[in-house]
Amino acid sequence: MPLPWNRDERWPLLFMTEEVPLGNIVHEAFHSMGEHRVDDLYLEDGKAPTAGIWDLMDGGQYRGWDRQHPDAGPWVADMGYSPSHPLAWVRSELWYQGCFRSSVHRLAVRDHHWEGWLAPVSRAPGSDPQWITLADPRRKGRFFSLEVRRPWGFEQGRIGGRFGPGHQGLVVALVDPGLLSYGDPRGPVRVVDAHPGSPEPPAPRLPIGLWELDDAAFNLGPGEQPKGRSGPLSWEVLETDASGRMRIRVNLDRP
Repeated sequence: MPLPWNRDERWPLLFMTEEVPLGNIVHEAFHSMGEHRVDDLYLEDGKAPTAGIWDLMDGGQYRGWDRQHPDAGPWVADMGYSPSHPLAWVRSELWYQGCFRSSVHRLAVRDHHWEGWLAPVSRAPGSDPQWITLADPRRKGRFFSLEVRRPWGFEQGRIGGRFGPGHQGLVVALVDPGLLSYGDPRGPVRVVDAHPGSPEPPAPRLPIGLWELDDAAFNLGPGEQPKGRSGPLSWEVLETDASGRMRIRVNLDRP
């Protein structure tokens, strides 16, 4: 709404009932705190896998979903009470138009090969990078994003109590900032699924057919997938440690 003393300036105004799940509140607040730069990451009716549960601007707003009773209500007690953190890109570049960029230690890899330790993005930044990006040579402006996600804080929340291989670890995504379009979702983030073809989990299901991609993370261990490829980029998890870090190797094919 416009400010009374300056009609050219606008402030966001959100009206929500007391039954609205916490995840929905945080999701809408991020729209506002991004000054309309934080876009919806999902596509209506789940037309294609996007960011799924790995970002609160997508299915992550519903993390913490214990029962399915869309017509009964109230929902606040058992739906969306533990929303996901934002992806590193959203947190660093979009939230408040980059004012919190220093809260994520980013490493933009210029070479075609990199190997090293990647710290969980939910920790305070330190000496290890938390977010690795590599430009996609196939399209200007598009890039690959790699970050480590652990079930800490709000991300301890689950959907239907599910947890297993792929539910924590290295999350790889293809990000196209050119697809940002406030109010008209175009899917700027496409998370690479570490377990493609795994069946969609049973109810409870996310609203409007959103993809969950619960088991999309790469990791070491029984049932886990340690390596993957998307287009010209390949990666592998080599080692993990008690602090949650992952040592990874990435290779980008030369054009």
